Amino acid sequence: MHFARSVPILYSSDVARSLAYYRDIFGFDQVWDWGDPPTFGGAGKDNVEVFFCKEDQGRPGTWLSVFVSDVDALYDRIVQNGGNVLVPPTDRPWNVREMLVEDPDQHKIRFGSGIQFGHERQPLSAPVDILDRKPTVEEQDMLVEAVGWKNDREPVKAARLDAAVFGVVAQYEGKIVGCALVTSDGAGLYYIKNVIVLPAFQSNHIGVALMQAVTRWLDANAVADATVVLYTGANLSAFYSRFGFSPMFGMMRKMAPDRLP
Repeated sequence: MHFARSVPILYSSDVARSLAYYRDIFGFDQVWDWGDPPTFGGAGKDNVEVFFCKEDQGRPGTWLSVFVSDVDALYDRIVQNGGNVLVPPTDRPWNVREMLVEDPDQHKIRFGSGIQFGHERQPLSAPVDILDRKPTVEEQDMLVEAVGWKNDREPVKAARLDAAVFGVVAQYEGKIVGCALVTSDGAGLYYIKNVIVLPAFQSNHIGVALMQAVTRWLDANAVADATVVLYTGANLSAFYSRFGFSPMFGMMRKMAPDRLP
């Protein structure tokens, strides 16, 4: 049994007004309605969809939580378009940066973005260089250990780096501070792995720059109709959604460390 998705149905005193608000204020770009005047309708964007029902199926004041890739950019849009922001973007202890907004039927929407490892952004004194190359074994080993992924029984193997079809590193004042790798089976499946930024340099958009480089390479080199996958935690799903990734159902089995070559 696979549960595909969930779509909330909200009370609406005016479905046309609700649809226009979610389109014009929040930036939803998929809008449909039923009836003339409409008594039912929906608005959606990417993997998020909301239905509206004319004076039925609920009541004013329902709460929703919606994860987005950049809550601050959405805040700017909502303010510029006259939306009702109750609480501006605020870092929360559960590693989500959230704001609270209200629509014309008093529904409260908590828009939020994941905070990577809870680090505050520290302005950098020089640009970060993004270089299309694989990290060395030593660089990869250092980055993996710095973010706590290190398994003492599994040092980074040069062969595993050689298997990557693309690599990109972030360099700050001559020091490697981040990387990302792409591997492939050579027949239409690509796997993005080890997207890493040193903790001290996180929240400076370095991860975005690394993924932009990966995306450019895939767009130029991946075979037609290829599948690109990655594994990540729920707190980073909003980050990767901006690069076209969406959740999927899957299963996995992890072999014991002592079975590794």
